[in-house]
Amino acid sequence: MLEKIIDRIEYTFITMVKNNLLNDLKVSIGNTAQPPEVVPDNSARAAGALIRLAGPGTDPKNILKFVIVTDLPENNQKIWVFQDSRREGNVIMYHVGEDFIYREAKEVRGNSVGGMSKYLIINEEDSDIVLTMY
Repeated sequence: MLEKIIDRIEYTFITMVKNNLLNDLKVSIGNTAQPPEVVPDNSARAAGALIRLAGPGTDPKNILKFVIVTDLPENNQKIWVFQDSRREGNVIMYHVGEDFIYREAKEVRGNSVGGMSKYLIINEEDSDIVLTMY
């Protein structure tokens, strides 16, 4: 069973991040910055970040994180992005919140399955953060 799951894993890499928010984004896994490290507001940057596998028991230090940087650090928001280890199809999921909560994650819109290299767009819609992949 485990071999079948491992054989079906197709890793996903973010090759470009488009930040359509009014604030900069910092990119990291744990305390380690990931390329492009910072994506300024309303801009796009080349990236090379691996979206890691995660499930309900995954340590948040191992998950790709985007931090929306505001003038007041206490108002910063975190976006946790991961490849769901429990679902077939290598589905990319995300959760917006201070802490990583697997069960509250949503599927990224667009082409969020099948691994490979992807382009990630981060938008705000009706006061919600929404992620889309192409």
